[in-house]
Amino acid sequence: PISRIALVSLGGFTLGALVAFGVLAVQAAGVADAESRATARASATVRYIDFDDQGNPEMFYLDWSDGRNSHQTMIQADSEHFVQGSVLPIRYDPAEPGGLVFPAGHEDVPPPGDMLRRAPFVVAGVYGLGLVLVLARFLLNRHAASAAEVRWQVRPLILEYRTKGVRWFSPYLKLVPERGARPYYQRVHWDPAVDERAEGLKAQVRIGGGPFRRAVVIIGDGTRLWPAGRLRRRTPRGWEESDRPLGKAYWHGPGWVLVASITGVTAAGLLRLDALLYLAPVLALLVGLICLMWGWYGGRPLYRSPGYAPGVEPRPGPPQNPRGSSPRRGRRKKTPPQNR
Repeated sequence: PISRIALVSLGGFTLGALVAFGVLAVQAAGVADAESRATARASATVRYIDFDDQGNPEMFYLDWSDGRNSHQTMIQADSEHFVQGSVLPIRYDPAEPGGLVFPAGHEDVPPPGDMLRRAPFVVAGVYGLGLVLVLARFLLNRHAASAAEVRWQVRPLILEYRTKGVRWFSPYLKLVPERGARPYYQRVHWDPAVDERAEGLKAQVRIGGGPFRRAVVIIGDGTRLWPAGRLRRRTPRGWEESDRPLGKAYWHGPGWVLVASITGVTAAGLLRLDALLYLAPVLALLVGLICLMWGWYGGRPLYRSPGYAPGVEPRPGPPQNPRGSSPRRGRRKKTPPQNR
């Protein structure tokens, strides 16, 4: 019980996580190799301390010498035991004194790359959590697919949510048990059959039990529309019904505008924080998460020719002239008043 949209979504998420994990793993291996070669020792003087917004030390700027040349090095710090002018023992690679510098035996000063070494495990944890959520949905859908069938009236819908210039679309089905009964709303993974059915039709519906029950809908040609969420009595708050598109879907993935806007804002934030080391893995993981969220909400594709499907009320246009097809009529001559 998994759709093509779910496979595309999970594939993009997996690819993004693998790229992020690979880049971070290579960088972390480089730090570990540099530390293994840092055998020479020296004494460094704290020239300047950079503090964060809360007044805690954040960066140490060190002056030190390897016996031949003087060096200036910046290391991260969260210790209050050092002030400007303090002496700090360090380790460095004698073959590359200008490389990474590591504290020599002081526990309050973390070595460079300590966050980088933990980052691959963070990526692995995020990916594992995403897989758990996908597996839980798979099992719930499988349970619903084994339920007894009922014949309900089904009408496809498109719901739209807007936030800060970003628009999310979700394919929904409006399920009506019988005439006059209160309807249900089921978010589904998009399928070409969703766009081919603009008007309501009778379909077989299988509803699972439990607090997270959902409905698997089987339409006339045997196509199964898999649920992408729980069965609802009303549409989610903040989501509005939108006109359904016409035309053939040409891209089964998140829109480029959505990906570019989110990754652009994130990249600008990383550049402002001077975190260039994390730019590539963070953006790769973020694109993967966007793919996962796109499929999680049903995976509406992109269309070549947007329009309105038959059976959907068109948006009201400008008022029409009831006296004729022309929007403007010639001015009527006024008849002079008659004496009686």
